[in-house]
Amino acid sequence: DGTLEEGDIISIDPLTPNPYGDKKAPFITRKSSKADDPNLLGIVTKLNGGASGDKLNDNYVPLGIYGYFPVKVNLENSSIKAGDYLTSSSVPGVAMKQTKAGPTIGIALESLENISSGSYAKIQVFANTSYWSPALADGSNVEVLNDGVIFDLDILFSSIVKKFNEAMNIVFENGL
Repeated sequence: DGTLEEGDIISIDPLTPNPYGDKKAPFITRKSSKADDPNLLGIVTKLNGGASGDKLNDNYVPLGIYGYFPVKVNLENSSIKAGDYLTSSSVPGVAMKQTKAGPTIGIALESLENISSGSYAKIQVFANTSYWSPALADGSNVEVLNDGVIFDLDILFSSIVKKFNEAMNIVFENGL
């Protein structure tokens, strides 16, 4: 289904070149169609609301990447509470509660407990397309430096051990 509606979650389609000759946008977009889509881009906003910039053809749609927008959601990963992070679900164009590290479309501003199986509802979301990690959210083994850089010490240590192994064939097991 190629039709887009307000509240749809969309992704970049890296495998399909832009067939419209637009050199500023060498890619096209589509409804996100898999859970935790790494190509997550944003939210379709009011289709009659217009968008800034040149509209080179009728295939351009207004895209929300930061701000408050209604978003289609389902309960694929359980109920949604205000404050939960959202990502793409397996249903095309529909978001779900995020439960693991990955791309996020934003933060739910409303809760949703019940809807019919296989359906969706729209809730208000603070859109901020980015990457979210539960480890960063709960503060476990995380250090924030003076300049605001965030380090997950477990990931940092694992990376250092891996680099030692790759560079010098040193393996750490209960010491050296």
